[in-house]
Amino acid sequence: MITMIFAIKNRDEIRALNCMRSLKDQDCKIIVVDYGSNDISWYDRVFTQGFVVVKNNTEDFCKSRAYNIGLRLVTTKYVVFSDIDNIFKPNFIDRVKQEIIKNQVVLCQCEDLDQNGNVYRIHPKTGVGACFGIDTTFMREINGYDEAFTYWGKEDDDVVKRAMLSGYEICWLEPLIQHQWHEKAPRPTLKDNISRLKSEKPVILNQIYGQIC
Repeated sequence: MITMIFAIKNRDEIRALNCMRSLKDQDCKIIVVDYGSNDISWYDRVFTQGFVVVKNNTEDFCKSRAYNIGLRLVTTKYVVFSDIDNIFKPNFIDRVKQEIIKNQVVLCQCEDLDQNGNVYRIHPKTGVGACFGIDTTFMREINGYDEAFTYWGKEDDDVVKRAMLSGYEICWLEPLIQHQWHEKAPRPTLKDNISRLKSEKPVILNQIYGQIC
């Protein structure tokens, strides 16, 4: 089985509901890590029985740490990190399963939706954050995402880079994800994250990872 991990902060109910509904009949476990949202009054309506929701109370968003908090709770052989803004096509998990067992990093192109819910482009094979899947053992061996990547941006690229250095191959799936439109979230540390991505680092980084603040 596969576990899906979502990091969330200040997202609206309808987008989260669309995401969860798209996975309702797919064979996966779901872990949602909230990172200090202002309003969680609707969570019980969206994240129903069987979902694991972890609340991390902090002002500054750190997607890497949020993912790592979820990683600590994974009990399945494989794990997929993704975005609560995504809608997954009915065969998404089945396609991931077909490829992830081949010692591969599984990435997936996504269709970008406009404000009216219409597809306006297929995202190129460059942005890896829409979907990143790999075996859980590897993620634990490298102590998860590098938590020095703060807010969000390039943290997924860094894990893919470390996986490739460890001998994994990349598999890009066809567009099986639709990304729901939203205003851009702030990325005040993006330049620092880009610099860190370009730097030479060991494959194993954090000594302790996924601590709840």
